[in-house]
Formats: sequence, C-alpha cells, structure tokens
Amino acid sequence: HLGNWWIQQRKRIDTGFQPIFDSLLLLISWTLWKERNARVFGRPVSVASAVVDAIFREGADWAEAGFAPLGVLLALRSQQLAIL
Repeated sequence: HLGNWWIQQRKRIDTGFQPIFDSLLLLISWTLWKERNARVFGRPVSVASAVVDAIFREGADWAEAGFAPLGVLLALRSQQLAIL
C-alpha cells in the first residue's frame, strides 16, 4: 500500500526535503499511471528507459513551472549523464 509506505518514508526524511520527496513520488506515480493507461488503451508500449526519460522530462516541466528544488535534482542527473 503506497500510502502507508509514503507516510513511513516521509517521516524518515528531514522536513526540508519532504516537499521534494513528495513531488518525486507524485511525478513517478503520475508517469507510471500514464504509461499504464497507454498500455490498457492499445497505444505503443514504452521501454523502461523511455519511461525514465519521460519522468525526467515531466520533472523539468514542473521545475520550469516554478518548483525549483526539483530542478536542482534534475540538474544533478544532467551532470551525471555528462560524465558518462
């Protein structure tokens, strides 16, 4: 049960990071829900790497819309990709 897990994990996180944790969980859940719907309604199935890319693209949109802390995490991912 996602709700119980979310609350338990949230308690373990510093209060300053809880909004980021909440947003990441919602972002991932929302993207997975959209992928599930695509599969249910017969649209092409995405490979796992494409779903991960979709999560980060959506996160970039959220950051651009004003959620700056999420933008910081996305920038860290970009730096890691540049190293590879």
